[in-house]
Amino acid sequence: MDMEKERKEWASTVASTEEKRLEREQEFAQELLGVKKTLEEVKGARDVLMARAAETEERHVKKEKELACKLVDTKKALMADIENIKRERDESTARAEELQTKHVEKEKELARDLADSKKTLKVSCRDLCPYAVHDKLYV
Repeated sequence: MDMEKERKEWASTVASTEEKRLEREQEFAQELLGVKKTLEEVKGARDVLMARAAETEERHVKKEKELACKLVDTKKALMADIENIKRERDESTARAEELQTKHVEKEKELARDLADSKKTLKVSCRDLCPYAVHDKLYV
């Protein structure tokens, strides 16, 4: 009887241990399912974030291209403005030189006219006053 009692106790212990093992396996399986579910959620969230990042990258690339085009257009416009300013400066310089030349010629002409007028005045003074000293004119 002792043997049978021991066997029953042993069988009971084995059954109890087996029950606990099954419970732990079920708990582990439940935890594993929870981890798997969480992993799938994380993968889904990662995929969403990756898609958003790709969209953002596309927008940034598009914006960079637009800005590069605007920069090129602005540079072309500035270069055209610089060329126009240089052309206008050159034209203005040429006009100023032309006016300076005309001014110098006019001064020379006026100087000749003044010299001629002085000579004419001296001659007229001699005619009017033949006995006066004509080297100096006091006007």
